[in-house]
Amino acid sequence: MKTKYLHIKAGKNIYERLMDRGLRVEDVRVFAGAAGGPKWIPLYHLDKYLMQHFLKNHKQTIDFYGTSIGAWRSLAYVLPKPVEALDRLAEVYINQRYSINPSWSEVSAGCHKIVKETLNDEHQAILNPTNRRLHIGVTSTSFEALKMSESQLKRKFLHIAIRQILHRKSTNRLIQRVTYSNANSILNDDGITAQHLPLNDENLLPALQASGAIPMIMNPVRIDGVDCWDGGIVDYHLDLKYRTDEVVFQPHFFSYIKQGWFDKYTRFRYSKHHHNTLLLYPSDEFVRLLPNQKLTETKDFYTYMNDTDKRIEVWLKAKELGRLLAEDFERLLDLEVFRESLGRF
Repeated sequence: MKTKYLHIKAGKNIYERLMDRGLRVEDVRVFAGAAGGPKWIPLYHLDKYLMQHFLKNHKQTIDFYGTSIGAWRSLAYVLPKPVEALDRLAEVYINQRYSINPSWSEVSAGCHKIVKETLNDEHQAILNPTNRRLHIGVTSTSFEALKMSESQLKRKFLHIAIRQILHRKSTNRLIQRVTYSNANSILNDDGITAQHLPLNDENLLPALQASGAIPMIMNPVRIDGVDCWDGGIVDYHLDLKYRTDEVVFQPHFFSYIKQGWFDKYTRFRYSKHHHNTLLLYPSDEFVRLLPNQKLTETKDFYTYMNDTDKRIEVWLKAKELGRLLAEDFERLLDLEVFRESLGRF
């Protein structure tokens, strides 16, 4: 009875409760969308199912917090016609095309196109939220990239990487978490320097673009005089202290949560604040079905640098195989299947 392709596990604070009564939409208070770029593509059909069925009749307030691609997925969820927004996101994201060895400006323009077409001029739906609220995580820096050469900037981020790997909080004077939101903060202090700023008509698009602005690939986005970059630098998989005792619902790429972007190079730092998290992730068996037996990833742009059509073909196949994840989630709505499948963090 256990699900084959979509695995699921819960933090200690919610495990027994979920084992007792199963997965109920009214228990979900936060949707967490991690950074991960193209790793999202196999989750497309799962997101679509959640929009069309599981979350469709959610009456309580739900907060969508995301960094990078997680922010863009969250944007789709909170728009008035979420499936149409998700389709726009998938269409423009999968069909990205760049020259060989593109400039930072070219890739930045591609990023801007993704968020602009996904948003589709529906600013007011974000700025005047109902029961779905959006929180966009970005990384601000205490230094100005435009005053630095490429080699200087590379050394600066190498320095940040080393400090983050050795001691996460030691980067506080260099990089900070900034959350642009259409609601009050949903985070408690976790020792990371942070700001919570209101979304408005001027910063909405820049914040969405900044959340996916990868250093050394794109330009920073300057918001109110501050250079802002990919939110995943500080909060890669969203190991955050949410202000809720209810379920933090996280359709994810992996069976684990890494804290900062550079922690992906370590084997010793994982999440600390996942006790209310319900994590959904593809099984190893599912990943073996994907092209090249791996999740789609940013490296695919380099692997298929000379054959963009092939990359798009690979990504479309991964997207369609993701139907298996959506089918498994539907099975999880059966209490016995859910109990058999639920693991512990």
